[in-house]
Amino acid sequence: VDITIDGVNYNIPNAWFISVMNAPYFGGGMKVAPKAHRENKELEIIVVKKAPKIILTLIFPTIYFGWHTIFKSFVKFYKGNDIKVTLKEGQYMQVDGEDEYPVIEYEVKK
Repeated sequence: VDITIDGVNYNIPNAWFISVMNAPYFGGGMKVAPKAHRENKELEIIVVKKAPKIILTLIFPTIYFGWHTIFKSFVKFYKGNDIKVTLKEGQYMQVDGEDEYPVIEYEVKK
């Protein structure tokens, strides 16, 4: 996965989950982006890297409290206003709860 944030490119080879958010919660109370607020000037980009199932089992419940931020080897946070995500192959994506498929590239601007 290639992610361009405000013109800076990041190559993340083992991305499992990517979320671009302007609010802390989604999915019925999961605090995925604990520092995100609608009035912030920047969007929060959360990347969860592929991890062993046991690690994902440990990380998942902590999302409800925003504690997944301690798993720095597997969970990365970025901020920016102009985000472009380019995937190697088509993937599923949700935008405000609506499914999109296949998605190879998407862009989000604040």
